[in-house]
Amino acid sequence: MWLDVNKLEAFEVSFCSDRPLTVKAKISVQVKDNQYSNTIILVTAEAYQEIVSLDYISRPIQDVDQEEEGEGNCEVLNFGDCHVDCQHQESFTLINHSSDQVVRFEWPPGGSHVSFSPQVGHLHAGCSKEVSVIFWSSQLVTLKSKSKKCKFCRVEFQQPLEQVADWDDRQRTVQWQSPSKVVQTDPEPSCSVVDGSQWELDLLISAVCDYAKFSCSNNTIHFKDTMLFQTRVHQLQIVNEGSVKVDYAWQVLMDSSSSSGSRDGDSLPAARPSSALLRVATLLTVNPELPAFTVEPSAGTIIPGATQDFSVRFSPVELAQFQGKLICSIPNLQDGDLAPCIPVFGRSLLPHCHFDFEDSDYISGHRRRVRSPVDLNSRVLEFEAVGFTTPSKSVLNPTSRTYSFKWRCEDDSASPFRCLSPCGSILPGKRTQVCFEYIADQPDTVESFWTFVIETVSLSVPFLLVGTTREPLVYFQRPHLDLGELLVGRQAEQTVALVNGELEPLSFSVLPESLLSEDQLSGLIVHPMSGTVAPKDRLPLFVSLTPSLEAHVSFRVTLKVKCRSEPLTLTVRADCFAMSATVQIEQPDGGLKDVSPNHQDILDFGKVGISEQSTFKLLVSNCARFSLEVNFELMGPGDLLQHLEAKPQTATIEVGKQLQSLLFFSPQNICNLQDVSLNVKVKFGPTFTFTVKGGAVAPSLEFSFNKFNFGRCFLSCPGMQPPSQTLVISNKGRRDVRVPLTFYPSEARRYHEKLSFILNSCVTRQVEVLGQGTEMKLEVEDPRQKKVKLGSLTLGQKVTKQVVLVNRSSLDLSFTLTLNANTPLDPKDLSVRPAGELKLKSAGGSCQVEIQFSPRRHVPAFSAELQAEFAGFFHPLLTVQGCCLGVEVLLDPNHLSFGAVVQRCQASRRIIMVNIGDIGARFHWKTENFPAELSITPAKGYICPGMEVPFEVTFAPVELSNDRRYEGLSCSLEGSPPPVLLTVTGSCIAASTTQEVVNFFCPVRSSQTQSLSVINPTNQRCCIRPLIEGEQWRAAPIVTFEPHQNKAVDITYRPLTMTTEGKKHLGSVFLSFPEGRGMLYSLHGTADPPKAEDNISIELPAKSLQSQLLTVSNWLSKQQRFHVLMETLKPEKPDATVSLRGLKYMDVPAHANRDYNLSFSAYKEGHYSTKVTFSNEKTGEYLFYLVTFKVTPPGILSTITLETTVRRTVSASIQVENPLTTPTCLSTECKCPDISAPPQHTVPGLSQGVLSFEYHPLHEGESTARLSLLSNDLGYFHHDLILRALPPPPEKTVHFSAPLGCSHAVPVKFTNYSRFKTEYSCKVRKLMPVGFQLGSEARVEVCFEPHQLGEVKAQLRLYSGIGGEYIFPLHGVCLPPKAQGPFSIRAGRSINIPFKNVFLQTTSFSFQVDNPCFAVKGVESIGPKKTQNISVCFEAPPGGGSGPCFGKLTVTSQRSEGSGKVTTWVFYLKGHRPESS
Repeated sequence: MWLDVNKLEAFEVSFCSDRPLTVKAKISVQVKDNQYSNTIILVTAEAYQEIVSLDYISRPIQDVDQEEEGEGNCEVLNFGDCHVDCQHQESFTLINHSSDQVVRFEWPPGGSHVSFSPQVGHLHAGCSKEVSVIFWSSQLVTLKSKSKKCKFCRVEFQQPLEQVADWDDRQRTVQWQSPSKVVQTDPEPSCSVVDGSQWELDLLISAVCDYAKFSCSNNTIHFKDTMLFQTRVHQLQIVNEGSVKVDYAWQVLMDSSSSSGSRDGDSLPAARPSSALLRVATLLTVNPELPAFTVEPSAGTIIPGATQDFSVRFSPVELAQFQGKLICSIPNLQDGDLAPCIPVFGRSLLPHCHFDFEDSDYISGHRRRVRSPVDLNSRVLEFEAVGFTTPSKSVLNPTSRTYSFKWRCEDDSASPFRCLSPCGSILPGKRTQVCFEYIADQPDTVESFWTFVIETVSLSVPFLLVGTTREPLVYFQRPHLDLGELLVGRQAEQTVALVNGELEPLSFSVLPESLLSEDQLSGLIVHPMSGTVAPKDRLPLFVSLTPSLEAHVSFRVTLKVKCRSEPLTLTVRADCFAMSATVQIEQPDGGLKDVSPNHQDILDFGKVGISEQSTFKLLVSNCARFSLEVNFELMGPGDLLQHLEAKPQTATIEVGKQLQSLLFFSPQNICNLQDVSLNVKVKFGPTFTFTVKGGAVAPSLEFSFNKFNFGRCFLSCPGMQPPSQTLVISNKGRRDVRVPLTFYPSEARRYHEKLSFILNSCVTRQVEVLGQGTEMKLEVEDPRQKKVKLGSLTLGQKVTKQVVLVNRSSLDLSFTLTLNANTPLDPKDLSVRPAGELKLKSAGGSCQVEIQFSPRRHVPAFSAELQAEFAGFFHPLLTVQGCCLGVEVLLDPNHLSFGAVVQRCQASRRIIMVNIGDIGARFHWKTENFPAELSITPAKGYICPGMEVPFEVTFAPVELSNDRRYEGLSCSLEGSPPPVLLTVTGSCIAASTTQEVVNFFCPVRSSQTQSLSVINPTNQRCCIRPLIEGEQWRAAPIVTFEPHQNKAVDITYRPLTMTTEGKKHLGSVFLSFPEGRGMLYSLHGTADPPKAEDNISIELPAKSLQSQLLTVSNWLSKQQRFHVLMETLKPEKPDATVSLRGLKYMDVPAHANRDYNLSFSAYKEGHYSTKVTFSNEKTGEYLFYLVTFKVTPPGILSTITLETTVRRTVSASIQVENPLTTPTCLSTECKCPDISAPPQHTVPGLSQGVLSFEYHPLHEGESTARLSLLSNDLGYFHHDLILRALPPPPEKTVHFSAPLGCSHAVPVKFTNYSRFKTEYSCKVRKLMPVGFQLGSEARVEVCFEPHQLGEVKAQLRLYSGIGGEYIFPLHGVCLPPKAQGPFSIRAGRSINIPFKNVFLQTTSFSFQVDNPCFAVKGVESIGPKKTQNISVCFEAPPGGGSGPCFGKLTVTSQRSEGSGKVTTWVFYLKGHRPESS
């Protein structure tokens, strides 16, 4: 802000809050460019909530804005425009926001125009009350924010608030005072106003009460002559000139004097039938009974000062002169003012023809963009085509004669429109269709000029045909559909809408080839594939995908739409993944074994002692892209599972991580693991199954010794055989365990160890082991002789070396000298002396060793180590080196055996020649010495040092021979080495054999083994390989025969397919012996149908679902699909109450097992036998199970808890499903009397029924019951009920009010809910028990006769053992005695006034009169509750005055009965003077 010198400026600070709170803030006023001038203003604001508020006041928005701009905190109630002498009502709500204060309110009493209901009343804490405000005036009046003050104050009651009923002046009490009914306002409860708690609240009331005033622009309306079925419009205005709104409603009354006319004049046609125009109107779908005149709008409201325009339409549908009246109904008019009543006239003319289509504003609306001239009187036919269409219009003949017509095109060039009905005739009152074929090649607007001609009447009508063509508006709601990440094998579905924006239906179809992915490996499912989209509607398309492999897939769905040149495309993408995992078993040697999910592995713990523990470790690796949830589930008998534990049982494996799981076997007693399995289940992934085996044994052990001393031993070295001793542990002779104890001293010192054996984790046995380690020192005396070089020798040379060995150990040493060379050496070429065992004394014993090298053949360079062998340990002493140069060739092998070869056949074998010498040489086989049956390749060549040359030897015998042997087959070498010799053996046998037939019989996929008695005809041991033809038979791969042995050869027949009648499986087995003898057996097999895989018996309660797993095995090496057939064997008749469900087909991989889930349920108990057959429809092979279900009586189906208060009803329902095709009737049974259910309930066939029942308790407490439903077809349905009856809410308090000495009787009403006639006892008054019928309303009259002033509280208790207990609080108020009288007494006479002692004791009373003309006489003491007469006499005073005399009798009692004041009764007396004569 800007402040001038000596200028004062103000600014506004606003505070607003929606809840009560206190706020403190600071406002800083800073002078610009003066940092020393900073004024701080402290602002404190508090928002509070009034105890009472006025809410839910309805008022216009403009009144709300005016209220916000006005000052003060007042509520505004606006009645708006009101009619004179009419009642208008508005309402609002008074709310008491306090939690413990009772407020009394009082509105001004009903005065002029405004009244409140209730006008006075109480508002309890936290309660609200609706107040109605009524406005009524018989005069013109305007209220503008007239204030009505409501007075509020806080009040207190003497009794507790819960005992004080709500009250306002609307509450009435109806009393019957014979013979009429008296309605009295209930008195306000006694209360006291809290001092200083009064306040007022203003309500501003606005209203405008005035008559409606208006002006109309027309008094009469005349329409020009109008052709039939055409419309003329006349505009009419009404102006609201008053101060209140004008409500109007138009009504058209046609004059019955309207007459039919002709088109040539006012005369009526004579020859035309009267129904002709009615028939024409029917063709035009126009109701001829509708009035020709209409008004729009027909009803509404005109605000003050506004003008309303009305359109009066004249639309004739018959030939006539029309007249009528437009009557406007306007309420709230002043006496003498009339509503508008406008006469309206019109006449219709008959045209020669009528074109039944809407007029276009193509020319009049200046929408034409073509500059060519056009007749303004041309009728326009405007066609909007979607794609290519053929629009049609109709022409109507409204005349009474037939005429011909024709269409003529006026275009200079070819028209895009072609009239399909260029000419024709129209019968009277009939119509004809005129079709134009519109063929457009561009989407722009096209015009064509045509003329409609009727030559008989010289009529021509110009027409302008306008057409546009466009693509249909049809599209996908989303052009792209992303299915996101999908799990392989799980279906995902999304919906995309196909939207039709046209006014006509459009058909579509999806191209099936577009549902394949780009790699042609995945396919989408779209439903529906074809259909029609309604006009201006959308059709959902369901797109689903079930991925079969892990990859990113993309689809481009193509959809063809009718009338659309290009198809629609929808792009669908998905990222498919699999929950891959691997499982490995850690072997005892530390290796890992991979586990396949399709193979069942075995985890064998072996024999484990009681209280011992054996463990298997499983490694589960996550190969997927998301975290895996793995569950380890042990299955089997419960008594065996207690010994097994898998840790963890459930785990989550992160991506790329590995989980280590342990399976523990800790037997606590003797057991044998059978039928126990471990399933490693990966959520949404594979399942790995393991068969768990093992057993537990109990230990009972004895030790062969408890202490052993090994003595002094050499230090342990690698390869040395250490000293050992066996500890035998015996288990009572059942089994001995030998524990080898080995002494491995690693240091030269004494050893003392204790071995502990823990038995069953609780008993420990110890064995002591002692020994001493000593170092072995055997070495060469001269260290320079540790390496002995013999040099390079030639054949025939010899060299000798001598070495001295010394034993420097502390123990005697026995050893043997050995040479360990890197290449094999002949002992004759290199030798060591002395040979045999040498013994050297400890501490310096020695011996001389001689080494001699004299090669007789080629010896390559070698290095040999002289070692001393001691106890399996080779101690190195020295190294020997040398060589001998030469040529050396070897054959591998040098003896070749061909065995038995069939005559005129040949056999080949392979041998290798190796040159292990240092010099190469040429070789040449002397093939001229070979027999004709033998040949070898290659016959000659050159072999280098270290080279291998392969040779192929072929044996082709021609003549039969048991044994052929060819020795001395030589190969000469260059350089005069000795030749290489080869020996070949073989035999030639004949092919003739003997034959024998063996028959086999067994069920398919089972086996039969028969033994063939076979004799070895030879005198040599031989191994025979049986040759079998036929895939159904198996035998041992090799059978070994001793010479002349008669041995049984087992042949096993295991057919995989059944044989048909008259056909068998054929095969043979051939046994060939070395001597050329053979045995051929023919095999015939018959495979019978299979036997049942298993007979299973299951017991289950009725109305429960039982699942049974049936193992299906695939015996083939390829996947099989089995068709599942479920048959009910017993009972023979089909029963709809028995359900046997399962998959219709199942696939089993090659050589694998799969579990088939069979679900069974029955409604009634009994025995049911079923047969489940798994058959291969292609091969006809099958297997089957026999399953027997024993159904026991049903258990409890559900438990329903019902809770309510006593005498309040709560309902529940039970659903019952009827699987039968016919309705079934259920009878209900419940022994609890508080449960009400229909005795019978019918459930339609193949549907689910709902049985509703009610719980209506009469006594407090908790109980249980059973509700049973019985059907002859479905059996029993048991449901347990838990019933809780809470204490009843308090009954309504009965209030009494009576003066002292009087009584007040009030009938107390209650309802008897018992089902029987019930007697209730009353404890307030000794009443006789009264019986009440079920549901009847009973009443008990309670009389309040107080005997002391003040308030009295009591309870009326009505009790019945059957109907329960009713407790009514009683609240009575005793008021001071009221004055009675006047009692009239004639002069000289007396009267008796009855007076009752209302006290409970005998009481003394005093009687006084205030007028001496009256005299009283009464008893001084009156018994309790007794009535005595008080005698009062009257004597006229002297003086002869006129008029009656008045007096007052006062009866006083000194007994206060707790009030603390003297109680008095007043009787008014009236004495009549004697009449003067």
